[in-house]
Amino acid sequence: MFASISAELRLICVFLVFILACNVNGSDDYRALRKEAEAKLDRLENFLKKADEHGLETGCESVSVSVAKAFLEFAQWDYNNKEKLRDILSEWKKGPKNFDPAKKAEGLAEFELRETIKLLDEVWEKSKNKKDNLWNRRGMKEFNPAKAEIKDGWVKYKGRVVYPYGFNVLQDHWKHNNFETLATLYLDCMGTEKQGRNESIREKFAKGLNQLKSFGLMGDVLIGHHGVPEKAKESNPEIAGEFGHGVGYDIDHPLARGLWKKTLSKVVGITADSENIKLYDIMNEPSWLTAKTKWTDENVQLPSRYTIAGYRSWLKDIYKDISNLNSSWGKDFASFSEIQSFQRTPENKAAWYDWCRYNQIRCTDFFRFMHDEIKQHDPQAKCHVKFINHNVLIGSGGPWSIGKEGIIPARHKGLDREAVMEIMEVNGCDTRITDGGNMILPHPYSDPSEYALNWRAQSMCFDFMKSLQPDKLLYDSEWHSVQTIKYRNQRISPEHMKLSLWLAHMHGMGANITWYWGRKGVSARGGWQGSFYANITTQPRLLYSYLQNMLRLNSYADKVHLFSEQKRPVRILYSNASAIQDTVSCDAAIIAYESLYFSGLPIGFVTEKMLQENALSDCECLIAANTGYVEDETVAAVKKFIDRGGEVVNLGDDTFKFNKRGKKRSLKDYAFIKRCRSFDLKSPKKLAPAMVYLMKKWEISSEFNVEPSGNGSLWGVLCRSVQSDNKSYVLLMNLTKQAKGVSLKRKGKTPASAKEIIEGVKVNPENITLKSRDVLFMEIP
Repeated sequence: MFASISAELRLICVFLVFILACNVNGSDDYRALRKEAEAKLDRLENFLKKADEHGLETGCESVSVSVAKAFLEFAQWDYNNKEKLRDILSEWKKGPKNFDPAKKAEGLAEFELRETIKLLDEVWEKSKNKKDNLWNRRGMKEFNPAKAEIKDGWVKYKGRVVYPYGFNVLQDHWKHNNFETLATLYLDCMGTEKQGRNESIREKFAKGLNQLKSFGLMGDVLIGHHGVPEKAKESNPEIAGEFGHGVGYDIDHPLARGLWKKTLSKVVGITADSENIKLYDIMNEPSWLTAKTKWTDENVQLPSRYTIAGYRSWLKDIYKDISNLNSSWGKDFASFSEIQSFQRTPENKAAWYDWCRYNQIRCTDFFRFMHDEIKQHDPQAKCHVKFINHNVLIGSGGPWSIGKEGIIPARHKGLDREAVMEIMEVNGCDTRITDGGNMILPHPYSDPSEYALNWRAQSMCFDFMKSLQPDKLLYDSEWHSVQTIKYRNQRISPEHMKLSLWLAHMHGMGANITWYWGRKGVSARGGWQGSFYANITTQPRLLYSYLQNMLRLNSYADKVHLFSEQKRPVRILYSNASAIQDTVSCDAAIIAYESLYFSGLPIGFVTEKMLQENALSDCECLIAANTGYVEDETVAAVKKFIDRGGEVVNLGDDTFKFNKRGKKRSLKDYAFIKRCRSFDLKSPKKLAPAMVYLMKKWEISSEFNVEPSGNGSLWGVLCRSVQSDNKSYVLLMNLTKQAKGVSLKRKGKTPASAKEIIEGVKVNPENITLKSRDVLFMEIP
């Protein structure tokens, strides 16, 4: 027996020694990586200090030192807290089946150190080998965020355009060394009593404001709508519930506005005199889903009795008599009091339009109320609403629609972007431009495999926003270039971040908050459905690329912002009624946009309202992309545009066929559109040659374009140009996964010379090689 025990003890000892040896080896790996990172950090920091002493411009490179120091701390926490890290990573429930939180937690610290070493090596090589070029670069243009102002559609500091940037978390750990200039304060619900908290909402908000002041940052107040005060809920229980996405109460309840009046009067009052607070986000990702689709079956918010009462009143104002409504809807109601909301079927398009339109009007009215209340207490406030951006253009490929005739389009959520943009001082949004996952804004002919990133939603939606309100700041307060709830990639290339940022600012983004900063201090943050995994605080080269490119964009903001201000000679007709009634109109708009995107021409949009108000002064070509449901006034406006010499392209078979409620229009009233240049719906790549040919025929062109320098395809190469100070500035971007060889042309001729601006090096315009995701910013004399 004793011999047996002794043998067991020997086995246990051997096993423990083996485990200990493994841990020691693992620790040695970590220590070796850390030692290498620290040595290379010291080498680079000393080199940059000497370069700075000699007057060289090293601002962007110096940020790499800050990033490396941060990640040495991040990696230490991740190494010491693997069990906590595993639990946090386990919160991501939408990952692939083979996602192993324990394995990811075990290797994260070493991964971060290896990437930090790679970053330090890359910056060292570029700084050492290109030292002379540092003299040729424009210096960093820092600005005081608290002293900036929102004016003429941009954030300006001492009269020049600047691009504020930051992350979704306000904390004091990484505010130094250009980590951000813009931050968010959260006002979490209506009512200012303690509600069981240790401090009132007002006290908590005041503390956050003081923190913002101490950092010297520009502030954006994000107003949450998740709950109502317990006293109001006890006396009026029907006010509470899931009435919208992130909306825990009925906006139509008689008490709702009174509660917000009380809250805003107390909280906004303390921000009115603050130079830091510039922005108010009235609602986060609003939507009031009122119809069942493949995505929303269990998320539909049924209208309250107050909503239905308002709907009936609105219908009575529209139709005057119930017989008129019955004639339009094909019903036999005895009175308006019998009417409820409707699910869409092919035969009740009039009823469906009326419900969707009323839902938009009532929600817009609530946004207007919130805006006006804030302005009452802070007249200088700049308000916006953070809309999920691609929803405005989503067609048959979106999760809120199914894409078959008679099935619900994605316009039952109460959002009228055009109307809300007219009310707000700032155009707010939440945009996705990831490096993988499903293509956002797909269409029936999508081929996402040829692109290196999901560019379509960002480019289209930013052009949409800048077309409708060019003189208002475009502010993306939840910019998803790294991750979404569903999509993650732990190894995103720095080139993806660079391309995404330059593409965004070329299209008019004026400020951004990037999602997601996954740390509280140095420790990992849980929550947000496991958003810590693959966030930007686990990818040092990605974080450096973000900060470096934001600094560079700020250095050249005086030129870059001009790209989104230029004339848009080609515009696509956007019809809210068509988007309500079917999915094909948005599919067609996406196809039309993509077919011309790589032609060198800036593309715009025009709404029915704008068209009727004759807002086409800079438009030479109008594309009617299967807009099947439009008002009579729109048809007349298009006729007038043609009569005064405008060109029209008709895409699809259903353009102008119905009025907004689905009543078929007489063919003679819209036959003229069939006589315009017309095309069937097809892939953008196949449509592009005919569209480009028409632009040349109609002499609609840009100053610069590119031609292939070999036998390769130009598809996926973006070329845009602007003029400033008697010089031309050209942006070339390769959005594909393959390298492209191009030759730059100015009106058909090769420019004599060109210079890449950022590094100050000469470029041969006759033979330019663009790697996948390359960005080339050039100055042409």
